[in-house]
Amino acid sequence: MMKRIIFVLTTIIGGLALFAACGKSAEPAEEVYRGTVSSISEDGDILVTQLDGHNYGQPEILFHVSDEVFTASGDGLQQDAFVEIRYSGILTRSIPPQGTALSAKVIASFSEGILQNGVIQSVADDSEGFQVTILPIGYAATGTEEDLYNQIILDVPLDGLEGLTEDDLVEGAQVSAITQGIATASLPPRMPVYLLLPYSE
Repeated sequence: MMKRIIFVLTTIIGGLALFAACGKSAEPAEEVYRGTVSSISEDGDILVTQLDGHNYGQPEILFHVSDEVFTASGDGLQQDAFVEIRYSGILTRSIPPQGTALSAKVIASFSEGILQNGVIQSVADDSEGFQVTILPIGYAATGTEEDLYNQIILDVPLDGLEGLTEDDLVEGAQVSAITQGIATASLPPRMPVYLLLPYSE
């Protein structure tokens, strides 16, 4: 009799745990979208346009931004800024699709030169991260000194990989770097990186 009671209780507890797990998985996952603020409406809604280099699934999204989110983002949330928007993943079927921003982070007040898309030429690592040398996509390596004028060294922090692992950082791999938009005057130039992602059209 006691064994039967223990079995029944175990079954009930297991069922409740499974039900709770299923309930959690039904919630929409938070997603991220990055791009240029193309316009800002009088209501504070922002149209964000994806740049070439990493495909987030939509060429542009109109985000509804609450006063709280707008204020928390700081003064940099303005037209032409490069931003990172986090949202619930739910979008309307309109053109452009619309969603509600949960947070808005300004990566740079401008977009030109922020994304650097290239083919990995070499990788060096140290205690602070990775030095990834790329040749911009569209340039062909010549094996001569001319390559130095086209290459870029990306300084990628240890926590700066998204959708990539250290094993993915190999010669010939295509990557898209979200940089801070600044470069040294060295040859090749070096650029601090916010995130390094797989390149996708």
